[in-house]
Amino acid sequence: ALCRWNNRPPRITVRVNTARVPVEEFTRNLQAAGVAWRAGLYHPAAVELVGPGRIRDLPGYAEGHFVVQDEGSMLAVSLVDAQSGQRVLDACAAPGGKATHLAELVGKGGTVIANDVNPGRLRLVQENGCRLGLEQLRLSQQDAGLLEGAWACHRVLVDAPCSGLGVLSRRPDARWRKSAGVVAAMAALQPQLLEGAASCLLAGGALVYSVCTLTQAEGPEVVTGFLERHPEFRLDCPRPYLPAGLETAITGPGYVELWPQRHGTDGFFMARLVKVGEEESPPAPRM
Repeated sequence: ALCRWNNRPPRITVRVNTARVPVEEFTRNLQAAGVAWRAGLYHPAAVELVGPGRIRDLPGYAEGHFVVQDEGSMLAVSLVDAQSGQRVLDACAAPGGKATHLAELVGKGGTVIANDVNPGRLRLVQENGCRLGLEQLRLSQQDAGLLEGAWACHRVLVDAPCSGLGVLSRRPDARWRKSAGVVAAMAALQPQLLEGAASCLLAGGALVYSVCTLTQAEGPEVVTGFLERHPEFRLDCPRPYLPAGLETAITGPGYVELWPQRHGTDGFFMARLVKVGEEESPPAPRM
């Protein structure tokens, strides 16, 4: 079933920038322009585009009314549960779908630190943030594995580099280039990124680890190893943070596993971890 799904044309979903335009107005504009659409499966800001067409030609593109983002990616942000006014770190932020989503949620009184080690890909985050009008987005170019408490944040997202086995429908050529060696290399890197990003989380805060792949080595095993090394963290139940209809995505231990052929999104593994202790106010930003 998964192989058949990967041979289908991928769904093209956009997230409406509700800080600039209501979903209803955005879809009315699509309809007026003759663009076929339907509501997303789960997220209230998700709109699926039906049929061919250039994204840049859609109404509202230049005005920053939307950004292309799969619903699986949106659900990872839902799991973060970022609140207005908070400081949030997106440790591996490029190309910026999740970082801009988080910035919308924290509002102008909050801050999202969009970090990525790759300067070229970080420019994509900057371009998306500017188009969407998100002044609360701050860029950082560092290796996430070496952050060592660079900031004090209420929420942290680690959407780690991975083997990408959950998005093969979007990258059909990649299926011929994947190997056990790729999985092993990613599974060795991911714990380092998680360690570095976790050092930036305040007590009482939440950290979400996500990967767009379906392997045990890059998902549950990374989280299990981290929890064994860090008794100050515990696995949090994801149910309160997810929209209805995703009960089958929650596994016994409390992870979220999105399977494309079952849930209609890109394939994802996610875990929400909480750092035990009362939440504190972050110190003044470093100059």
